[in-house]
Amino acid sequence: MQKYYHKGAFFQSSTDDRAVNDGTDNILACDFSAPTGEDKMGKTMLPKVMQVKHFGRSGRTKWSHLVNEDTTYN
Repeated sequence: MQKYYHKGAFFQSSTDDRAVNDGTDNILACDFSAPTGEDKMGKTMLPKVMQVKHFGRSGRTKWSHLVNEDTTYN
């Protein structure tokens, strides 16, 4: 016996009603791995401090890690 797969409730490529189905949906042709929001802008021109994720939001600390800081004793 074959396993049953539900075809889903949203964004089907074709509906059961032939009168409603006028062609393929454009949502299925989208590239879902394309950059959106903050990822569209290149951050290489920004200062090093601003090249972090979620810059300026609450909870974001000024220092990221001690690896980036000079901890030598003078």
